[in-house]
Amino acid sequence: MSPEPPLPAGTFFGRRLRAIEADGVRLSECTYNAGQRLPPHAHEQALFTYLVDGCYEEIFGRLRALRTQHTLVFLPAGLLHTEEHRTRGHRLIVELSRSLTESLPQRLAVDHAGHLRDPRAQTVASRLCRELDDPDNATPLVIEGLALWLLHDLLHERLRPADRRTPAFLGIACEHIEASLHRALTTTEIALVAGVDRWQLARAFRAHFACTPGDYVRRRRVEVTRVALADPNRSLADIAAQAGFFDQSHFCRIFRRFTGLTPLTYRRHVVGSQRAAHDGSPASSPS
Repeated sequence: MSPEPPLPAGTFFGRRLRAIEADGVRLSECTYNAGQRLPPHAHEQALFTYLVDGCYEEIFGRLRALRTQHTLVFLPAGLLHTEEHRTRGHRLIVELSRSLTESLPQRLAVDHAGHLRDPRAQTVASRLCRELDDPDNATPLVIEGLALWLLHDLLHERLRPADRRTPAFLGIACEHIEASLHRALTTTEIALVAGVDRWQLARAFRAHFACTPGDYVRRRRVEVTRVALADPNRSLADIAAQAGFFDQSHFCRIFRRFTGLTPLTYRRHVVGSQRAAHDGSPASSPS
């Protein structure tokens, strides 16, 4: 009897709740029933799976591995396995397109299953959960960057001291981001403008800014709006739109996440400081 063909991208035996598409990456949230036994199967695309909650056993031929809460596992494309779920399971699945895995340097093979025990990798997986809960037009960019971050940890790639110098292409990438803050961007577009591949771009942002390209975009949007908020005649809706936010509500959420203040509170403090400097009186601190 010939084996079943690999499951197509985006297809799982669990119940899919939500999914977000990025450039070369798909993030899905799935649940599994207690006692559910999955038939032997493989996946068409390589993937990471992060167990948010639950417990199951993963079986590769004669090898059995217990997966518990917060376990992060990498499965290469085409690897035959099955699962036995002991409890109800809730997990995130990050699928990597063939073009993405094939863009890795040849010495970095992704043909073996891996279990990421590094706490930083679990932190990245937790951030993926947050992206599902509060998406915006930078989310696909962030998701792709986080997926590349996970691959980086899995493959134990480390930069040599000489690589710490800021590469010229990173400046080109940042200039393009700066000119495009008002709209949605993709890693592929930024990498193309910078003249490198997505892997090099993500690695450079991690090494020099300690973040993904998507995180950098959000950070710059917030910095731009902080300057704009000093003008009391500009509405929050106008500032939000010009900086590339979905709407005023989205702007307020992201601004508070980065600064700890609402845009209005920040504006009152800045405008108050400007008036105090003009009048020669002390300004009040933001509450």
